[in-house]
Amino acid sequence: MMKFKFDANQEFQLKAVSSIVDIFEGQGKNGRDNFMLQADGIYPNRLDLSPAEIFNNVETVQKRNGISQDVVREMDFSVEMETGTGKTYVYLRAINPKSLFNNPDRFMFEAAKIIKAILIRNYIEQITYELDGDKFNLAQFEQMAGHKTSVHEISNKHKSIYDAVVFSSDVEKNFAVELDKDERIKLFIKLPGWFTVNTPLGGYVPDWAIVTAKIDVAGKESKEKVYFVIETKGTTDEAGRRVFENQKIECAMRHFEVVDVKYKDVADYSGFAREL
Repeated sequence: MMKFKFDANQEFQLKAVSSIVDIFEGQGKNGRDNFMLQADGIYPNRLDLSPAEIFNNVETVQKRNGISQDVVREMDFSVEMETGTGKTYVYLRAINPKSLFNNPDRFMFEAAKIIKAILIRNYIEQITYELDGDKFNLAQFEQMAGHKTSVHEISNKHKSIYDAVVFSSDVEKNFAVELDKDERIKLFIKLPGWFTVNTPLGGYVPDWAIVTAKIDVAGKESKEKVYFVIETKGTTDEAGRRVFENQKIECAMRHFEVVDVKYKDVADYSGFAREL
C-alpha cells in the first residue's frame, strides 16, 4: 500500500489567503442581526468600509507583494500566487460591483472556493507517493456482490480469480467481454470498491487490474509479464469529464509509477489494446 505526501503550508498559498483577507482590513465583525435594507432587497451583513478604503487596502496588498500598483477603481481583483512551476492566477471577480458591498460574506465565500480549487491543483502538482509497508490480504478479494443483471460470466475461468465480473456500465461490460476473448490477457479482475488510491480529493477506485504477456515480432509469447491498471471512462477527452475526475486520474498515474505498473484511462478496448 502507499500514502501520498505534500506540503499544505507553502508560503505562496498562505500569501494568497492573506491577500484576500487583507482587502477587508478595518472591517469589524458583523452580528447576526446586522443587515441592510435597500430598494432592491435585504442583504445579510454590512460592509462598513468605503470604496476608497477598499481600494487603499488593495494598493497596500499590491505593494506588499511587489505587484505594480495599478489604480484600482473597479471591484475586479486578482491574486497572483508564485508556484514552483510558474505563476498561478486566482481571479476574484464581483460581476456586479455592488455585490461586494452588499454581501461581503458571499464575496469571501466565493473567494475561498476559488482559492481552495487552486490549492488542490497545486497539491496535485507536487504530490508524491511512497510505499508504507502494508499489504492487501488475499482474503479481501474473496467476496464480491453484484446483481444478476450487472454480471458478466467469464468464459475462460483461468484468466481470473472470479467466475464473473460485476460491471456498472456498458463500457465496463464490453471491456470485460474483450478481456475474456483476448489471448494476450493472462489475468484480469475488476477491482473491488475497497481498493482505493488516496488523493487530496479523497479515495479513488480504478476499474481494472490486468496482467499481459509480451509477444515478440515473430508472434512468440515471452515469459515476461506486463502489469496494467486501467480506468474505463465514457471519454478520454478531459474537457468532457468533471474536473475532480481528471485530477484523481492524474494522482493515480503518479501512484502506480511507484510500483512500475502501467496506468491508462481509455474509452474502449481498442484504446487499451494499443498499449499491448
